[in-house]
Amino acid sequence: MRKKITNKITYGTTNEQQTNNKQITTNKNDKNIKNDKNIINNIIYTNQKHKYGEYQNVLLKDEELQKLKEKYENWEELIKYLDEYIERKGYKAKSHYLCIKKWVIDAVKEEKQKVQGTNKKAFQNYEQRKYDDLDKLYAN
Repeated sequence: MRKKITNKITYGTTNEQQTNNKQITTNKNDKNIKNDKNIINNIIYTNQKHKYGEYQNVLLKDEELQKLKEKYENWEELIKYLDEYIERKGYKAKSHYLCIKKWVIDAVKEEKQKVQGTNKKAFQNYEQRKYDDLDKLYAN
């Protein structure tokens, strides 16, 4: 018996072409995943809080620090006040940016007024009163 040999003609892509196509699509997917990871890392970094102040107690995001710099000329003084307050009292808050906006600004103003008020009273230069007729009063 003879075996019949038939040539199969296949239309379309060969196995090698299919694996090449798979590699191309996986490479594209890998690039997309890497881009997504970069985007996520950038988002995480920008949302990350950084430590400020002498004692490193004040936590602010980059955008929050930028807003403070734009709004307040004395932003360093505000951060310093909150940093020292946290160090002394052990104060805890979810948002240090909100604390600065809500009460640190007023506290710094009050402290300045107290310091200026005490300095004025302590260093006022009064003229000495002159009494011409004191000898006459004590002579009797």
